[in-house]
Amino acid sequence: MLTALRAPGRIETRWLTEDVPYGLATWAALGKRGGVETPVMESVMTLASVVLGVDCRAGARSLADLGIEGLDARGLDGLLREGVG
Repeated sequence: MLTALRAPGRIETRWLTEDVPYGLATWAALGKRGGVETPVMESVMTLASVVLGVDCRAGARSLADLGIEGLDARGLDGLLREGVG
């Protein structure tokens, strides 16, 4: 890297407003579905919600949005491997 990194000029950046509800929250939901605890993800979502003054979980991309809400582990494996749930 040839230039110095600069922090964003404001807190409402896509790293929080998009990546938390559409990325992190989705991964946490997938972990919950699989019985995997995600305490760090949950903490980051809580902190982002407080900093932004919005509930980052409320508008999150859900497993239903992805079309995988009803899939069990076998169905999800089939979807990932062969494109069929």
